[in-house]
Amino acid sequence: MIPKLSRYFLIILATVVLSQVLPAIYDNLFDVRINTPYVSFGAEKKVFFIYNHREGKGPAFMDSKGENYTRDQYLNATPSENYFYHIKNGTMPDSINGIRVDARLLQRESFNQMTFPFEFSQPEYKLYPLLESAPEAELVWPKDFFRIDDGIQFIDARSNHIDEAKSVTYTGIMKKAGFVFPATLVAGMPTVMKQWDDGWFITDKEGSLFHLKMVKGEPYFVKIAKPENLKIKKMVCNSYSSREFYTTVISDDNRIYLLRSSDYKLMELPIDDYNPNTQSLQIMGTLFYKTVVLISEGSIKAYAIDRKYNKVAEYARTWPVKADMPVGKIFTYLFPFSIEMQPANSHFVHFQVNTSHSWRWIYLNLLLLALSFVIIKRQDRKLSSNIFDLCIVALTGIFGFIAVNIFANKEY
Repeated sequence: MIPKLSRYFLIILATVVLSQVLPAIYDNLFDVRINTPYVSFGAEKKVFFIYNHREGKGPAFMDSKGENYTRDQYLNATPSENYFYHIKNGTMPDSINGIRVDARLLQRESFNQMTFPFEFSQPEYKLYPLLESAPEAELVWPKDFFRIDDGIQFIDARSNHIDEAKSVTYTGIMKKAGFVFPATLVAGMPTVMKQWDDGWFITDKEGSLFHLKMVKGEPYFVKIAKPENLKIKKMVCNSYSSREFYTTVISDDNRIYLLRSSDYKLMELPIDDYNPNTQSLQIMGTLFYKTVVLISEGSIKAYAIDRKYNKVAEYARTWPVKADMPVGKIFTYLFPFSIEMQPANSHFVHFQVNTSHSWRWIYLNLLLLALSFVIIKRQDRKLSSNIFDLCIVALTGIFGFIAVNIFANKEY
């Protein structure tokens, strides 16, 4: 009995390993590179520009009206985006769209922010630094980190001791402002590689939104008004020179808001088709417009939004994905499922089972099942003693077929 159980264990283990290794080998051997186009909105011509990198042919530029551009023509048509190029070549116009501009103004108003699907599932460390927001010189790392449970606790990084006085002070101020412990979301930019620090944006147990920072050694903590029906899923903070907004807020129903820094007002972007599970979110800004780009495996959608947060133009494009190509269709014939240890939607190592979206694999499974019957008969083995092998082959196809033949069944 023990030899049989050991064999069953080895077959299951081999099947799991093969379901990771064989699909990975296939993908590496028949890799298909799909270049996602770069899309931006040109403030001068008020059209979208699409940049594609073509293998062996160099870059290609076109606009949303179908007009093609050389590289120089594209750069000349987009001075507000490519101002460094024009400053270097002395071709920077004095004004754009009737507004007098210079390099500092254009640089201050330009930003580019990316949010990827894996960011919605990655765990948090639950320890956060609270930097001095108004330093005398440059930002420096504090000596302690805070965590928020039944209260806020500041822990000395060197001794691992809790600073009781500081913790009591901040906890009292937070309770006075109406914060209900514990925190559910904590968002900020924990780095000194920036010019200033805006602290942390925190949601409490009831979903209310607050702003925490330290100014001249003293706590700053305020409650931010938001609609009652707005439930926050994620916040993405920034440190852009324009300081127009603190953070990008994504709601449970996948609406996108910008938290304006001047008055803590949540400005909703006119985007209603964002799916954070499958799309990367890119928000780019210039002096004149913001461009919101939603990027998925086989499509891109772009929206141009003016300074009053009104949508002025949109662009969409699709392209074939690997699954629709011959190499992808053959994959579905070969493998009923696959296992990834480092899935694309996560930066952490864990098992992820990817089931096939097609039933094409059933043909190979049936063929291998029939072949298994033939092998059993030719080896004059009892069918009743090989039911487990047949079930493994029927369910897992090529993975199980290889495994049961590597660890051959010996009848005692």
